[in-house]
This record gives sequence, C-alpha cells and structure tokens, in this order.
Amino acid sequence: MVRSADDVVLGLVSVEPAAREGETEVSYQFLPEHWGHGYAREAVGAVVEATLLDTPSVVALTQEANAPSRRLLEAVGMSHAASFVEYDAHQVLYRRSR
Repeated sequence: MVRSADDVVLGLVSVEPAAREGETEVSYQFLPEHWGHGYAREAVGAVVEATLLDTPSVVALTQEANAPSRRLLEAVGMSHAASFVEYDAHQVLYRRSR
C-alpha cells in the first residue's frame, strides 16, 4: 500500500485464493511507523469488501497475543472462528462471510 499524498510505502495487503481449506485468505503487514493511523483498517477493510464480491468468505490469521491485529480484524467485520497452535504459537482464525 502506498500513501497517495506522498507515495510513501505503508505496507502490503495480499489475497490468496483457496489458501485455508479452500477459503480465501487475506494477509497484511504494515511498517511499524505507520501503525495506529488507521491505514491498515482502511486498506484491509477495502480488500475484504472487494474480495467478498467474488468469494463466499474470507479468512485471516493472527497470533492470539496480537491484540491490535485482532481488533483490526474485528473492526473490519471479521469474527473469531477458531484457535489453534501453528508455527509454534497460539493462532486465531477470523472469518467474514458475505
């Protein structure tokens, strides 16, 4: 994602069709200096909305301990769907359906 006002790179949002048990997965990474400004919420929300036009559901994964990321996913309308251990850490899966 690039801020249009000054072409500064903020981070990225990616979409991977059929990533998790056939569901489309949205992933995101933003540079720490841009956290807390609403950029991730705006970008992730827009990508989730656009993706739901073409697929029945979207999932996203974050570590259970990552409270800011969990709040972000909830803010864009996703709901906690599952908890499990993966990559040697407690993870939470969020889902949003059409």
